[in-house]
Amino acid sequence: MKRSSSLLRFFQARASGLRLVRSHGDAGGEAGERPSGRDARGYSWPPFEAGNVAAMKHGARSDRVVLPRAEAIEAALLEDPGVPDHLRSPAFRPAVRGWAKAEAIEERLFAHVEELTRKWNLSRARGSAGGAGSLARW
Repeated sequence: MKRSSSLLRFFQARASGLRLVRSHGDAGGEAGERPSGRDARGYSWPPFEAGNVAAMKHGARSDRVVLPRAEAIEAALLEDPGVPDHLRSPAFRPAVRGWAKAEAIEERLFAHVEELTRKWNLSRARGSAGGAGSLARW
């Protein structure tokens, strides 16, 4: 009779405008647990810990990666004796900080493109047109 009770719940939910989602718990175990009580393939990995970078591609969108470099760029700019004095004033601090962050993002993206170029052997040497040349052909 389990099948008919499931169908009854389905139609009652549809009549009330709800949508039922079937979980593994409908098959006899706790919700979210497999009926056999084991993992899908007999193995599992520990959950990701805070601060992991498993999904990071280039880091240009990660403040964890960009901000330390931006702070170093900002400090180097402000220590340079050739920099105009008005850039050291508190009024320009947000602009200088924003510029430094943009420079750090650009560095990360440029490094990522260089890495992909090496990885996929996309060299402009040996007479290949590359980038704009391939767009012109298109």
